[in-house]
Amino acid sequence: MSLVDSVGKTAFVVNSWRATENASEEPLFYDSFSGIFMNQFSTDSLLHFDQCLAGRAIKSFMGPRTLFIDEALRSEIASGVQQVVLLGSGLDCRALRFFHPEVKFFEVDRQAVLEFKSSMLREKGFTHYPSKLIMGDYLEIDLIQSLLSAGVDPRKRILFIWEGNTFYLPTQRGKALLKRMLEAFPKARVVLDTMSLPLTSLNTGETKADSFIQSMFDLVSHGKNLWLGPWSIAEYAEELGYRVIESVSMYDAIERYRTTTAIQNLYGSMDAWKTTFTFFKFYDLSILEADGKRGCFRCSKVQACL
Repeated sequence: MSLVDSVGKTAFVVNSWRATENASEEPLFYDSFSGIFMNQFSTDSLLHFDQCLAGRAIKSFMGPRTLFIDEALRSEIASGVQQVVLLGSGLDCRALRFFHPEVKFFEVDRQAVLEFKSSMLREKGFTHYPSKLIMGDYLEIDLIQSLLSAGVDPRKRILFIWEGNTFYLPTQRGKALLKRMLEAFPKARVVLDTMSLPLTSLNTGETKADSFIQSMFDLVSHGKNLWLGPWSIAEYAEELGYRVIESVSMYDAIERYRTTTAIQNLYGSMDAWKTTFTFFKFYDLSILEADGKRGCFRCSKVQACL
């Protein structure tokens, strides 16, 4: 198996999108570590996405997504959160970008991914990566026990970053995992991105978008539709035990963070943006908070151990 396949093509694609934001005329963030993981596949994938307007548009959502999550993380750290868990962290380096001596980072992902990331960083002089690495597929391992064994304290506040993962999971498995996390860590907040039915079914109603999304799967998964979703953030709140702190569509996030000039440059014109790329309205960025009504898994009493 090649390195790209063992680590995962999507990890390299997403990392290349982060690297592209660095070079944009009006970058929303700067990630000086993304270039470390670039390779020939990364370069080829960027050429693939740059071949048409729809491809460039889909690639460009990485800026607003990253900034939304960065803002949530920055806010939580400023308010005193000292535990951050990244589920399916991939090649993300927020443990370095947001290093703080009083904040503990934990990352959960497959062994091949985390070992590759660590080795590449060591080659560039980052001999100590400031994150506790938990190796394994978080759907297959005992995630809660693994986090506890790694040192996560359920009595303290914690931020889970669940980025670019949920739409690859069967909805019921994703919901079950989130429910367990919120029950086990009653002071948790979760920042995540989700897709609703129209986009996950590859039926956005926009022929060019549908065609390009399929071509993306041709690149990373031999044509297989990887988006298994869908999710409904508001609908699942009571069932799973959380409050919605904030939820914004990618469409609105792009208008929040990108300037008018940047939108025109990325999408051709404001008219094209408003009439052609409405499928971003089915992609949500959200911050959730455990509602505290289900108690702690250690004692099964509401707030008993807090």
